[in-house]
Amino acid sequence: MYELRIGRDAIALGERVAQRKALLEARIVESAATLIHGDLRGDNLLLDPTNGDIVLLDWQLSSRSLGAIDPARLLGGSEPQAERRGHQLEIFSAWHQALIAGGLRNYSADAGLDDFRLAALYCLFIPVKMFAMVSPQPSGRVGRLVDCQAERFFAAALELDAGRMLP
Repeated sequence: MYELRIGRDAIALGERVAQRKALLEARIVESAATLIHGDLRGDNLLLDPTNGDIVLLDWQLSSRSLGAIDPARLLGGSEPQAERRGHQLEIFSAWHQALIAGGLRNYSADAGLDDFRLAALYCLFIPVKMFAMVSPQPSGRVGRLVDCQAERFFAAALELDAGRMLP
């Protein structure tokens, strides 16, 4: 149903992720955990233009998990493809540098990028679950939201070559 919208490469990646769901979840569980928001997206951010402060809203999905899930969720789900394309590694680098500046030790950029790719794969479950909740044929505003999320998350994962994290 989505091949024309997200492309054959995205469908193939989705199939690989579905086949290796248990492995993906195990790798995330084995990773160092931290507090994550769990639903970090543009709708849950308030920005103060006077001083640049950011307030995160809606913490009902917070949990302990892979820290890279939040930036992957925000970047993959909230940033339009045209604006995000070509900038994911810059944003990843800024996130990683902020962690190191904040005192995180023994977390190389390579390890962080692997985590970011894992998180991008994990975020592919978001549009799939959304679609399943509103099937058989989402329409109207909900349909547009599901379409948008599928396009954004799959494009972000492909751009990062996140599939390299799966055997």
